[in-house]
Amino acid sequence: MMTSPGTPDEQVKTLRGAFAKALSNPDLLAEAKAKSMEVDLITGEDLATLAKEVVQPPEIVSQIRKLMGE
Repeated sequence: MMTSPGTPDEQVKTLRGAFAKALSNPDLLAEAKAKSMEVDLITGEDLATLAKEVVQPPEIVSQIRKLMGE
């Protein structure tokens, strides 16, 4: 799940919490299992850290920055 650049921190926190809560819902997990879908929560904080560690060619970084409004 993603949101637009500049989303206020409090809204990001709310969205992350809701997403984590949804992915711990037993009904959702049972439905995913019945459909042979794997559900594994990777937190927004973990993804942000990972994004800083991944090395991409400069042209890819430039394109992503344009998409993110930077």
